Amino acid sequence: MSLAEIAAVAGVTKGGVTRHFPSRSGLLVAALSEAIENFRRGVEEHLDITENTPGKLTRAYIRALCGGSTDAMQFFASFASWSTVSGTPELDAKIQEDSDRWEAAFAADGLHPERVMVTTRAAESLGVVLVRLGDPNAEHLAWARNILLELTMSSGPLIAEGTPFLTQGAPTIQIAPSSTR
Repeated sequence: MSLAEIAAVAGVTKGGVTRHFPSRSGLLVAALSEAIENFRRGVEEHLDITENTPGKLTRAYIRALCGGSTDAMQFFASFASWSTVSGTPELDAKIQEDSDRWEAAFAADGLHPERVMVTTRAAESLGVVLVRLGDPNAEHLAWARNILLELTMSSGPLIAEGTPFLTQGAPTIQIAPSSTR
């Protein structure tokens, strides 16, 4: 989509758009930056400052994506659209910066990377389903959210070392949100 087309959809002149964003890439980076910050705020709103156990951030992430934050759920539901415009150095740098920020935050959260990976991916999936398919059975959503939250109440690995499944060459686990990779 060109800047002229974007201006037409927004109901402004192309000159109005280019005064603030001299390039399509600049506009997309600004829009992505705003979406990333809205997502972060959505997660931060679900931090429970009374919790003093490992996994506090991961639990906020789960709460935000499992029906607690419209911004967080919209971010994940629309991420496929962001993926189609990536490939420009500025957008790729912004996505990598956010990915690195989440990875560091989750690493400092005190949970084993297996717990972070499984619970955050499941929460992201539930968030997308909520936005794309509408409001599911509230009872089932609460049940799923509670299972994910419970998985964050222990900090060790989900599967014991030496389990046959793990001895067959498990991949290195990345703990950044999938939306930013």
